[in-house]
Amino acid sequence: MSITLTMPEPAEVAYIHSLARKRTAGNFTGTRLVIKSDGAPVGVGLISSKDEHADVLVVSSDRNVPGLVDTALALLAERALSRSKTTAVTVHRTPDRPEDVDPGSRPLSQKEWALTQPVTVENFEEADALGVAALCHGEGWQTYADAAVAAQGCAAPGVTTVVARNSLTRTVAGFAQVLSDGIAQGYLAQLIVHPAYRRIGLARTLVEIGYDRSGAQRLDLLTDDAQDFYETFTGQAKPGYRIYPRQ
Repeated sequence: MSITLTMPEPAEVAYIHSLARKRTAGNFTGTRLVIKSDGAPVGVGLISSKDEHADVLVVSSDRNVPGLVDTALALLAERALSRSKTTAVTVHRTPDRPEDVDPGSRPLSQKEWALTQPVTVENFEEADALGVAALCHGEGWQTYADAAVAAQGCAAPGVTTVVARNSLTRTVAGFAQVLSDGIAQGYLAQLIVHPAYRRIGLARTLVEIGYDRSGAQRLDLLTDDAQDFYETFTGQAKPGYRIYPRQ
């Protein structure tokens, strides 16, 4: 079973308005998304953002779909925390307006929310290609923003790619790609963590596990914006180049 969020198609607009108006009295303003289970609409997801905070709410039309509400709420929180401005999210578990929810709902910082999620680091599989491509697209890294390229490159000979997956949402929360001879040399080619999963040590875990599984004795890399992070590892900074010999 696959639970996803999609922008509403024209034929789904009436469904969204009817369900949202019935269960929220129309007072929850913001982004409205269709929640689908294996492609069939089963609810509406709502995100209301103001300044640095976002509220997320699920209005379900099918209570018989296992894990629907928890998965959809996590997907909504991921999307809300992807905004550069958003630093906190409140997850509303009751199908009502945010101001009417049970007192247990409280704002969670991005870090607090990420720590509640079931994330594990595993070897890259072909099914991860779309998630890797989405992360690269978000960072403006165009080559691997193509899922077909990501699928081929992440599994190429001499390449070790590890991914962090949320087992609830099936989101690729981050990945690291290491090129290595399996004996001594290693090059950390790519490292990205989804904005919703940062500040919980995931980047470091990806680097360490990618290194362990590559067989390399050291990792070289290039960076122009993450010097502070890499200086937390044992190592030394050296001048480097990225060259294009045939251009």
